[in-house]
Amino acid sequence: MTLLAARADVIGVLEALYEPAPDLERWSRRALGAFTSLLADPLTPSLGVVAHGDDFAGPTPLAAVVGGGAVDDLSPGFAAQLRCLGREGMRAVYYPGPTVTTYRASEAHITGEGLAILRAYRAAVGAPDGSVLFAYPRPGLVVVVSSWASEVVHLARGERRVLERVAGHLDTAARLQVAPEAAVAAVLSPAGRFVHVADAAVAARRERLAAHVAQVERARLERHRREPAAIDHWQALIVGRYSVVPREDTDGKRYYLLVHNAPRAEPHARFTAREIDVVRLAARGVTGKGISYALGLSPSAVSTALQRAAAKVGLRSRTALLAVVGPMFGAAGAAGAAGGDVDRAALTPAERDVLSLLRRGMSNEEIASARARSRRTVANQVASLLQKTGAPSRRALAAVGP
Repeated sequence: MTLLAARADVIGVLEALYEPAPDLERWSRRALGAFTSLLADPLTPSLGVVAHGDDFAGPTPLAAVVGGGAVDDLSPGFAAQLRCLGREGMRAVYYPGPTVTTYRASEAHITGEGLAILRAYRAAVGAPDGSVLFAYPRPGLVVVVSSWASEVVHLARGERRVLERVAGHLDTAARLQVAPEAAVAAVLSPAGRFVHVADAAVAARRERLAAHVAQVERARLERHRREPAAIDHWQALIVGRYSVVPREDTDGKRYYLLVHNAPRAEPHARFTAREIDVVRLAARGVTGKGISYALGLSPSAVSTALQRAAAKVGLRSRTALLAVVGPMFGAAGAAGAAGGDVDRAALTPAERDVLSLLRRGMSNEEIASARARSRRTVANQVASLLQKTGAPSRRALAAVGP
């Protein structure tokens, strides 16, 4: 089924996320209402904010909102559901790997108490599937947005791309909401002119920051905001440090705040702050392009950060790095990010052949030539493999086993 509504106002969702709210509950209500407007067929959408201690202990709901077309009810059963989760269940359910997934995909790669709770929850709702977005504003804090669906959800690549970017903004906007004291680095006009500068470090990136603010303003214009690519012009973070936050004065005049909003770096003696940020997202299954978007870094900078992090711990590949350090970042590691083991019985003979060739590092064109098939056929088979394994990317798919 098609998950996103046609011509959905994705920019409107970002505007709602960054609009100030007096408390977390009211921010959650508005955020969920905006998310619901994206969906073609929303069934009982919900948003929960959960805090937990070290090692996933003591989960506590900070906000829990449920609604249909309108957000209208607090969820009384949310705290009870959390109490049923032990530490492993908490980790399995709330740190599945990808930041965008489906209930069916999650169930395929969760075991034990987490799987039992997910299945019981889905059975109680009576829906075959649903979509789920995760954000991790700071260590020990999770935001999860979900919606049930009347059919099994197959996330198209374009839908996944849009939702990954929404999840990135959910992360940064929630961090601003729970830390309203975040320092303003600069104030800019809609055209990208600096009105006020409070952080001297802005000077070194002045042109890039000004250009990005002007780009955000263009994306918000009515004639552009419903285009699929509009969200690509509003990065969740610029240079891994600043969020662009729109505001209006009492006369309705628009301006933009450039706010310090870098994620808190988990301690690791060998990694730089940038390497920590990149590895944390990679360990949760975010693709290289998704990391580049979320942190405002170039693809080459993302690749370099992963390579350097791997070298610092004596590893030679991204896959090995994520397998070793992924759990340090509250993620499932490389196997979890890739979707875990493959149920080969669920694959067709052709898909098994394609997976084997893909693991050898072959391109779609090379696989098509080896199997005497068209490139379109191979592309469709790779897309089916991504769906069946829950792998967030081709690289992650190549790492899954057996």
